[in-house]
Amino acid sequence: TSDVYSFGVLMWVMYRCLPPWVKKGAGYTRNKALGRYPHTAPPAYVSLSTRCLSKSPKLRPPFSEVHAELTAMYAALASEPAELNMDSFDVYQSDADAPPPPAS
Repeated sequence: TSDVYSFGVLMWVMYRCLPPWVKKGAGYTRNKALGRYPHTAPPAYVSLSTRCLSKSPKLRPPFSEVHAELTAMYAALASEPAELNMDSFDVYQSDADAPPPPAS
């Protein structure tokens, strides 16, 4: 289950382009933004990553489930015309640096 947790960290790092650990004093600490996604992030991706990052190993999905869900996401993307929404990407070092979400 630690491998699934690590995979969840990688999913977050690849999407957010942020380090999971930040330097604090003489060492490193967990980035407070770890596990948080912008409101424009794909819900299926956020759900899978969040389950992988669960504090309880029993709640983390097995890799067979991770693979099946990623395969389904890929198939859905491959069947749609390509459209890149740059609003779903951010380059902020933390959620505190990010602008507030647009009003509904």
